Amino acid sequence: MDVQILTLCDFAEDFGGKMCITGTFDTLRIADFGHNLSSFSIAARVAFDQGELGRQEFLFSIRDEEGRDHVPPMRGTFEIRERHSFLGASNMVLTMNGLSFPRPGIWFVSLSINGSHLKSIPFRVEHVKP
Repeated sequence: MDVQILTLCDFAEDFGGKMCITGTFDTLRIADFGHNLSSFSIAARVAFDQGELGRQEFLFSIRDEEGRDHVPPMRGTFEIRERHSFLGASNMVLTMNGLSFPRPGIWFVSLSINGSHLKSIPFRVEHVKP
């Protein structure tokens, strides 16, 4: 398995295997920690080798610096089927609506497949004056 993309972005969508990603970022600037954010997305693309065909279980998590889950982990499954001209890959897009953060700091988005941690990316949550 190879995580080719894992990013936070303003918008992402999969169109039949072609993922469109708009506005990648690594910092959320928040004026009021008591309010929910507008939507943003987590976009990922994972490539699989021939021996990794079949049903795959994924888990995304958002954690703080101490490793505590911020929201319940997001789980799902997908199927990788054999291809004749290339190896299998999967695009995954999670749209986060109404999420809030309790404080500034460094946070992490993590991706695991079949119980194995593949990649984590840090992002910063900053307080800005309104």
